[in-house]
Amino acid sequence: MGNIWELFRNEPGFHKLFIRFKDRYRSLDRVGGAAKIADFSEEEFAAIAGFMALSPHELKIKPAVSLRKFEEQLANTNLAGLTLRQLLEVYFDEPLISKAEEQLKTTGEAKGFYGRLAVEHPHLGWWFQRILQKQPDTRFIQVLYKQDKQNLERMLQNVVKAFDRLPEHGQYERLPLFSQRITGNPHSFDRNRTQGKLLLHLLAANQAEQGNKESSAWKHTEQINELLLNYGILRDDLWNFVTCRGFKAYQRGEEHPVWRAAAACRTVMNIPVRELTTLDAIRPFAGKTVWVVENSGVCSAIMDEVADEPLVCTHGQFKAASWIFLDRLVESGCIIYYAGDMDPEGLLMAQKLKNRYPENTRLWRMDPESYYLTMSEEKIEDRVNQLRNIDDPELKKTADVMMEYGFAAYQEGLVELLVSDIQKVSFKTL
Repeated sequence: MGNIWELFRNEPGFHKLFIRFKDRYRSLDRVGGAAKIADFSEEEFAAIAGFMALSPHELKIKPAVSLRKFEEQLANTNLAGLTLRQLLEVYFDEPLISKAEEQLKTTGEAKGFYGRLAVEHPHLGWWFQRILQKQPDTRFIQVLYKQDKQNLERMLQNVVKAFDRLPEHGQYERLPLFSQRITGNPHSFDRNRTQGKLLLHLLAANQAEQGNKESSAWKHTEQINELLLNYGILRDDLWNFVTCRGFKAYQRGEEHPVWRAAAACRTVMNIPVRELTTLDAIRPFAGKTVWVVENSGVCSAIMDEVADEPLVCTHGQFKAASWIFLDRLVESGCIIYYAGDMDPEGLLMAQKLKNRYPENTRLWRMDPESYYLTMSEEKIEDRVNQLRNIDDPELKKTADVMMEYGFAAYQEGLVELLVSDIQKVSFKTL
């Protein structure tokens, strides 16, 4: 036996060949098929051909070694009676397990792992089942399981604890303080940390589970801020603000004196999240109608012409401050007239607003007629596919026209009409 083992261990090519034999066996779960050796050197070909009782030329005609023929050739050595599987197990000093067996074992272990967590936390059984089913969005969790499942379990337990101790509805907590309260580390749930990504995944999956597909994304900063806000967690409460004029607010049941004075003086205010989270309610200084504009330049131009009507500027994509402000308005029974740019992003923003407040949102100058009036020369051909995500009946009419013409339209060309709309005594014609 010693001589043949010396051959296998010292002659060139056999180690490479056995690695391929091993992979082939693991794939088929039997001795079968052949290992390709076209990339082997002349010296390696010669050594293997000699063992197979072939000339190097014969072996090169079909540069592959049959596993079964190699096993048969073992019978002509002092290893007669040893199967190829046994040979490989001795050579690599480990059991030879097929990939199917390995997958079955891994799947069984994973079922036990996530099944145990589901029993401990039955209200999140759907999430652990989603991970076990290897949904595309759970790939990073599959990697974590393979790397260190004990560490993954520790992080999952922290994430479940965080989910169970989210702020009460209507209450807010800064992310570092929330992390400190849950784990004792203010950075535990930072977005660039694995545990933070796990928490974001759970929150996004929970949004999807509740049918809120638009809030289930968490790739970009504002998407993450919005996702966390839905659960009462704040990432930035100073530089995240909304601009308004003509509103009164209430704090602990009492009217806020600063807001009252600002409205009386027609003062425009930038209100950060930090202040918004302290308020019980926000209402127009008079009436129930609120005018919301996405573009700051347009909003400022309207403010120049309209003295008293309640106006809000969101400054582009809706941020945490915008949502908190609008939530408070809707809670007060307000009707929101929203005007945004007529490009793919603008229509999607308007749709998001309507989806969030279907009974309280009215589109303002975002119809096909307004599009024709302000159509620019800016092409949207590289973004036009975004319009296929528009399913709101009103917005779809504008989206269809936009797809036909291929240009964006902007609010700046509608300022006079927007001012005129606000100045009308009756809003029935809107």
